[in-house]
Amino acid sequence: MIRPGPIIAVLLIGAVAAAAAAQPYEAAIQYLQQALADPELAPVAMMALRTTGDSDVLPVFVALTRSGDKKVRLFATNSMADLAGPGAAEAPAPSAAEALLERLDEDPAMAVRAEAIAQLVAMDEIQVGRLIGALGIPDENVQLMVARALVAKGSPDSATLALETLTGSADANIAITARLMLLAAGDEQQLPPLRQFAAELIEQDDRTAVMGLLLGLVEELEIAAADPLARDVIAMDISVPLTVQAWRALSAVSDDVTDDLADAIDQAGPMYLKLQLLKVLAERSDAPRRLQRFVDSSDDQTVAALSAFELARLGGASNAAEITQEAVELGHPVVVDYILDRASRDIAAGAAAEFYVPALLGYIESIRGDAAEMAMEHFRAAQATTLLANHGSAEAMAGLGELINRRYNAMVRAVAAGLMKSTNPAVCDLMRPLLTSPYSELTNDAAVTLGRLGDADAAGRLSEIVARPERYEPALAVLACWYLLQLDQQGPAAAELLAKSVE
Repeated sequence: MIRPGPIIAVLLIGAVAAAAAAQPYEAAIQYLQQALADPELAPVAMMALRTTGDSDVLPVFVALTRSGDKKVRLFATNSMADLAGPGAAEAPAPSAAEALLERLDEDPAMAVRAEAIAQLVAMDEIQVGRLIGALGIPDENVQLMVARALVAKGSPDSATLALETLTGSADANIAITARLMLLAAGDEQQLPPLRQFAAELIEQDDRTAVMGLLLGLVEELEIAAADPLARDVIAMDISVPLTVQAWRALSAVSDDVTDDLADAIDQAGPMYLKLQLLKVLAERSDAPRRLQRFVDSSDDQTVAALSAFELARLGGASNAAEITQEAVELGHPVVVDYILDRASRDIAAGAAAEFYVPALLGYIESIRGDAAEMAMEHFRAAQATTLLANHGSAEAMAGLGELINRRYNAMVRAVAAGLMKSTNPAVCDLMRPLLTSPYSELTNDAAVTLGRLGDADAAGRLSEIVARPERYEPALAVLACWYLLQLDQQGPAAAELLAKSVE
């Protein structure tokens, strides 16, 4: 990677500004080349390009996987699924899989090889045969990741010998994870040492993070034999996050925990714990009878309100909108987070979600508009905005349109930030008027949003940013350059040119 010194960088900025006056697209390419070559700007530029989620930028990251800098290779490798996976394109790009297989086979850094496996598995771009071959890579972390992938793919027998060897690792975390994978493969003799590991958690706090990962695997792989392990952790009551994860694991592997969960909600102290357990309970098929009990008799107003919400949500109640609004109006941040999480899942899944609209619009309107700095309530409002925009109903879009056109304040800023993250092209109609706003923050948000969604009206403002990139945050300048190139249908060609410049 070319690394210009400070004087050269200044000269390049001047060259970019001069070129912009004649041809903004040439200036955009030059700025991106400069940013990727500058040791200080390159991390920001790479992150900004990654956040586009645009598969057209993939060639740049493929080239970066071959960087001489281990950190760059690791970041580029970690970016593959985001840029080439189902969320960014209809199918994973072959070049991404090829680049990852190259890292797996050749990279001198084992951390990069391990990440390559994780990305290949996430993209479903590695076959069992290649995984078995990768067991021969002389690194325990890589071997453990490969073995885990084989177990997840339904080929535990292929991983048994490697896992048995790993149980003797000098790294206690690797050894105990290997034991869990063997338990998942049917070796119930591994349960006693796993339970002993859990019994030592209070004395060895550094193991709690590892236990959280183990319980996550129990949930993900539905390791029924680990039922006693999850119960042990619950009984120890070490921390709220670990207790919640243990309940999630137990719920995933047991058919008979609904009553136990309900009792745990009654007995839980912290509100956060109560609501996290309520969420686990609500995901069970036999939850309604217990939820109704909370509605009818719970002494906790919050638990009662969210239980009513879950019943309405699950049953498609005609008054679901009113029930949801009542819950949000309780004003507890944990309740708002709960509703936002459920809305996120339902909208992403294409489930019925119109009943969320009045409550989320009401919440956005309720946040402080006169705040000098953005607080958590504003970030929640931005998240609610994104969800409403992605839902895209007439009521949701009309409500957001009314909010974004109010007098400039912290609430309007939050709505604009939320609209920026929406995948719904209809938000362009809401953001387009902001291109002429007297507030640069809003004009920049609008330009980036329209540019990302391919709306040509963004070109003017994007060109202004590209003409004087030194006036803006580097991340904004990088996005402006990329989206301007895409609007001119020069993105793919620019990506190939940038890839050559970073090789």
